[in-house]
Amino acid sequence: MNKTLKEKLEKRIYKSKEEIKQNEKIIKLINMYPDLRIYSNRWNKEYFCSKLINPKVTDVEFANGCGCCVDTPLYAKFFTIIDGIKIYAEPVEVYIGEGSYGGSGYVNTEIWESRLDALNINKIVFDKVEKYLEDNKFEPYEEDEEDD
Repeated sequence: MNKTLKEKLEKRIYKSKEEIKQNEKIIKLINMYPDLRIYSNRWNKEYFCSKLINPKVTDVEFANGCGCCVDTPLYAKFFTIIDGIKIYAEPVEVYIGEGSYGGSGYVNTEIWESRLDALNINKIVFDKVEKYLEDNKFEPYEEDEEDD
């Protein structure tokens, strides 16, 4: 059954009002964090980010640099949520390790902690990174032994 013209217009109005509310929230965030900008990754996914948020981040996401390579870089993306909007630290993607052809899991970069310190990332997320790296640490593949 086709929607009536009135229903279609009401839906457009509702969406427009929601978009206005979202934009008003973003303007408030720009007033709080004047360096707020949009970062686009290689797949054109957009992230709000700010260097001013770095010491205030409360959580972290982990992502591979690509999905096709075994030795893909492992990135940590630090963020906090303010008024329902996720704001990421800058830089959005921080290299903390990589996969390996010789096994599963990740080989961490031994300087990840000093890298986060240099970026002024909130210390409360360090344990989350350490736990993720420990839970996903590199495990070499077992070699098949041939029977003699």
